[in-house]
Amino acid sequence: MIRYTVIISPDPELGVFTAVCPAMPGAITEGDTRESALAAMRGVMAVWIELAGENGEAPFMETPDLIAAEVASVFDDRDQACWDRAIETAMLEPAYMAPEPRPSVGAYLR
Repeated sequence: MIRYTVIISPDPELGVFTAVCPAMPGAITEGDTRESALAAMRGVMAVWIELAGENGEAPFMETPDLIAAEVASVFDDRDQACWDRAIETAMLEPAYMAPEPRPSVGAYLR
């Protein structure tokens, strides 16, 4: 499965971690810990891909410019809030979305 860059930044006021995926506009979530934010992001990414696919869309191609633009946006937000620039990136796979179960062939043979 494809892995995507995720930017994680701590929120010192709320005590949570925010995660955003630049390749998927609007894919943002948070968690009480870094790990819970990343776990939540895996689910957000899977849903984003599913819904985008229904509309004939796909994640953006990850390029250095795309990632740099999102990092700059996060830095701007942190600068405006007078927070430090403590952020990190991680590579993350979306959670697996199992297809809806289909009745077995035997269910039709009664």
